[in-house]
Amino acid sequence: MPDTYTNKLLVIDLSRKSFETIPVSDLFKTDFIGGKGFGAKLLSDMVPPGTDPLGKDNPLMFMTGPLTGTMAPAMRGCVVTKSPLTGIFLDSYFGGSFSPEIKYAGFDGIIIKGQAKNPVYIWINDDHVEIRDARHLWGTDILESNRLIKNELRDETIKIAGIGQAGENQVLFALIGCEYNRQAGRGGAGAVMGSKNLKAIAIKGSKPVAVHDPKRFQAACAKAFKELEESPDVEAFRVAGTAASVDYANETGLLPHKNYQSGTFSKASQLSDIGQSRHIWLGSSACMGCPIRCSKIGAVRTGKYKGIVTDIVEYESDKIYWLPADSDPLEIEKIRLKNKPILDFIKLMNKRNLDYSFVFHATDENREFIINKIKNTNLVNIDVVSEENIKDQVLSNSIFAVSKSGTISLQISSANIPSIIIYKLSFINFIIFKLLVNVKFANIINIINNKEIIPELLQKECNAKEIYKTVTYFLKNPELIEKQL
Repeated sequence: MPDTYTNKLLVIDLSRKSFETIPVSDLFKTDFIGGKGFGAKLLSDMVPPGTDPLGKDNPLMFMTGPLTGTMAPAMRGCVVTKSPLTGIFLDSYFGGSFSPEIKYAGFDGIIIKGQAKNPVYIWINDDHVEIRDARHLWGTDILESNRLIKNELRDETIKIAGIGQAGENQVLFALIGCEYNRQAGRGGAGAVMGSKNLKAIAIKGSKPVAVHDPKRFQAACAKAFKELEESPDVEAFRVAGTAASVDYANETGLLPHKNYQSGTFSKASQLSDIGQSRHIWLGSSACMGCPIRCSKIGAVRTGKYKGIVTDIVEYESDKIYWLPADSDPLEIEKIRLKNKPILDFIKLMNKRNLDYSFVFHATDENREFIINKIKNTNLVNIDVVSEENIKDQVLSNSIFAVSKSGTISLQISSANIPSIIIYKLSFINFIIFKLLVNVKFANIINIINNKEIIPELLQKECNAKEIYKTVTYFLKNPELIEKQL
C-alpha cells in the first residue's frame, strides 16, 4: 500500500499569500495511516492550547486516506480543524469526488493556514497553486459559487469545496459543501473556512495513483465489491438510503423534534424513504467509485418549485427540518402496525382472565384509530388517554408499563414505574439505523447506564406472546421490579 501515497502535503498560508509542500515520512504513514490520523497528529502539533478556533492560527485541513483515488470503494475525505462549536477536535467526513481529486493533483492532504485580508478562493491545478480574488463570489450560496468558479476557470470538470452565507458569517455549525452535493457537516468547519475569508477551494488533477501490486489489488477490490453487493446492510442503504432511519428514530424517541422536546413526530414518515420515494425520487446515484449508491435523485413535481432536480433529503437533514403533511391510508396502516403488539398483548391478558385494567396512551393523531380498534376487537378493561392526561390518569396509578416511545419511557422512569420497552421496524429500517447509530440499546436509560436495566423486546421479540411472558414474569417476581427501580 505505500505506493498509493503521494508522499507530500500542500500547505497554503493565506496571510502570506504563499504555499509550500512538505514531505510525508514513512514513519508518519506507519503511525497515523492517513485521513483522521494525519489530521489529528498535525492538529496536535500545530495548535497550542487556547487557540481561537476562528482565529488565523487554527488550521483547516482536507485529508485523504491511502486508498483514496484508487479503484477501491474509498472515496471519502476528512476535514480536520479545531471546532468553533465545541472548542475541541473536529473531524468531519464527506463523500463525492473532491477528495480523490486531491490525490490526482499529487497531494495526500491540504493544510490551510493564516487569514486572507479579503475574500479569496484557491485554485489548484496539479502543481500550479493560485490564490484568487473572491470578492465577487462573497454572498453567494454554495451551488452558485460553484457554477461561477467553473465558468471563470472555463472548466466544468473542476472539483470544488466551498461555503455559503452561513460559513461567511461564521455560524458555529456552518458546513463545507464538497463537489457536488456532499457536505462536511457538524462542528462548524464552514465557519473556520469563513473566518479565513476563504470562499472555496477549486482543484483539478491529472496524476494517477499507483498501487504496489496492481493484479492482487484488483483481485482484492473485486472481492470487496462482491461482499458489499451481497451484504443485506448495503442492500438496505441501496434500496432506501439514509432516510429510512427516520421511522426507526421516531419509534425509539430519538428524533430531535422541537429540539428533543418530544423525540417523536406523528407525520415523520412523510419525510422518510416512504414519503420521499412516492413524491420525489426518480433514481439512485453514487459517490465516485462507491457500490452502495445510497443517494437518491429526484425532482419536485408540483407547486412553486416544480421541475427542480434535487438530491435525497438525508436522515441528518430529515431529523432537523420537519414539514407538515396530512394523514393518508399509508399512515393509518403504519399506526395499526405500530400498535398491534400492545393491543394483541392486552387481548391475550383479557383472554387469560387476568385481573388487570389497562390504560393506552395515544397521540391526538392516533387516538380515534385506537378507540375504534378497541371497539372492533372487543377488548375490555381498557381506557385511552391523551398526552395531557398521561401523568394524572396513568403514571400516578400504574404498577407496570409497556412503552414503545423513548420520550414516554423517560416519563415512566421518572415516575418510578417498572417497565419494558418494545419496537419493531422493517428489516431495512432497522439495519440502516443500527449502522448510523452504533449503540447497544434502544432505551435511553439503558444507553446512559450501558447495561439493560429496562428489558428491550426488539424486532422478532416484539410480539404479544413475548410481551405477555415478560410482563407476567415481572409481576410474579416483585424482587425483579425492586431491582429495576
